[in-house]
Amino acid sequence: MRVIPIIIILVIGLIASDCILFYEPNLYVKNKYTWYVHIANKQITISKELALQSINKAEKLNPDRNEAIRLKIVVFQSLDKHEVAQNSISQLKNDDPFYYYANGINMLNQENLIDAEKYLREGIEQFPDYAPNYYISAIVNFRLGNKEASYLRAINGLNKVNVSYQKYQYEKYIFIKKNEFIGLLLGIKEYISSGSIKKCKKYYPHCVISTRRNLNIH
Repeated sequence: MRVIPIIIILVIGLIASDCILFYEPNLYVKNKYTWYVHIANKQITISKELALQSINKAEKLNPDRNEAIRLKIVVFQSLDKHEVAQNSISQLKNDDPFYYYANGINMLNQENLIDAEKYLREGIEQFPDYAPNYYISAIVNFRLGNKEASYLRAINGLNKVNVSYQKYQYEKYIFIKKNEFIGLLLGIKEYISSGSIKKCKKYYPHCVISTRRNLNIH
């Protein structure tokens, strides 16, 4: 009969442990702004509304920092709220590489490919180590019919992944793990060079679906 109470205690312990890992109360004590950004980053896959609430709380604490603004842009873009996203993008300065990435995505989502590539090209010139701009530019160029340029962007993006993650730590802001990002770039490269996307599954199981969707391949 004692087995059941022990199992219950273990289950409660595991749940408590998961809650501590998720919420990181020590971080809240050290830096409330960073804590709200951290929570929003986790909430975005659960509830974008909850994520926005946490983002707004972070912005109230420190409206001059960019982390919460970046997250808000990503949320609005995922909801196809392009105009609202653009308002948040305008809060960023052009000395932030994410400014060009976010503008590129916003233009891409609205099929404004020429302007998207203008932003991305400028971002690559200003921040040559920032891999996300190469990735979005590869998609834009493919859709424009510039397959050679798309291929080169994918190659350059792959070459910049390691230094980009070390230098900018942008995984926190665009929600793509390093291996997933490699898979997405590799998917574009492999499709253009051979017509196959299967190799990228080694890095990211969903890269075939994502690559087909991004490149408008039917």
